[in-house]
Amino acid sequence: MRVQAALCLRDGAPLEIRDVELAPPGPGEVLVRWGASGICASDKFVVTHAGWPKPYIPGHEGAGIVEALGDEVDTLTVGDHVVSDLLGACGHCRQCRTGRPRLCEPQRRRAVPDIDSRFSLDGTRVGRFGHHEIATFVEACVVPEASLTKIPDDVSFEAACLLGCCALSGAAAVLTRARVAPGSRVAVFGCGGLGLAGINAAQLCGARQIIAIDVVPRKLDWAREFGATDIVDASQGDPVDAVSAATGGAMADFAFDFSGSAVAMNQTVGVVRNGGMVVLEGAGPPGTQLVVDQAELIDNEKVITGAHAGGGIPALDIPLLIDRFRAGTFKLDALVSHRLSLEEVNDGFDLMTRGEARRSVIVFEA
Repeated sequence: MRVQAALCLRDGAPLEIRDVELAPPGPGEVLVRWGASGICASDKFVVTHAGWPKPYIPGHEGAGIVEALGDEVDTLTVGDHVVSDLLGACGHCRQCRTGRPRLCEPQRRRAVPDIDSRFSLDGTRVGRFGHHEIATFVEACVVPEASLTKIPDDVSFEAACLLGCCALSGAAAVLTRARVAPGSRVAVFGCGGLGLAGINAAQLCGARQIIAIDVVPRKLDWAREFGATDIVDASQGDPVDAVSAATGGAMADFAFDFSGSAVAMNQTVGVVRNGGMVVLEGAGPPGTQLVVDQAELIDNEKVITGAHAGGGIPALDIPLLIDRFRAGTFKLDALVSHRLSLEEVNDGFDLMTRGEARRSVIVFEA
């Protein structure tokens, strides 16, 4: 079948809309027709810096409907509504068996180029999102069954697609990786889509104080809407001092960085109390370093950890977040600020660069 896709043909160049061939699903694979796809900072980063073999189709945050099944597919049927999982998981390795599917060992060993892709252009294989078995800047994609989570039919694709990365990663870092306790003080650096989901999740946890930190005033306004009790404009002074003032010197119990800024990453350590936890979710350029005085870890017993895609378990966290969304306490649909066509995908990158989008979503025609 032929489908329309946004292709990366040259590093740093605008994506180009082309028709590509899509072969049927093989064993363990599913053909999904996407209803919507989020536009993530990771997509912008890879098309600018990654240097992956071209051509390939970016996008990793999708929701859609199952159109066809390969052999040996057991958990899905034609007509099911699904959300993509960027990372996938084998379910059998040491990491998967111990509840850490984001660290799945076979997935980590997958290489670029994507030799399993079912896409082609004029006889040349077209890759998906790097070594991941997903592409969502395209009308349809063949995806491993293990990289999809079934969702209720009454959740719109526009909202649900954000559970493929943005909303899940931000919320799971708080709910699953950090396990924020009721009554905690929480500091959040970076108030884009992930940070807003993290702020909302901290509110769900019963945090007593949620301090949002950013350098863009518009994003701090958004943070208020999503549950922040205090805001700090980091362009106007040292956020460590500001958090101390906001907490009466108590400092935060938990600090999260969703920005990927080296400066912010290092400041997270300063805003938590002794014995507090720092969770780094935002990824900076390769080589970005965190510089920490050993006394912070040894004498002050601060804990610093990462959260790859939130560090969550999609099969558990996605249904939980959908339940909270249905109850009106998780603002999944409010994360969507712009709705675009596939042809406008490069406009979505521009909106992101200018800090004007909570999340832009590509909406595909039914």
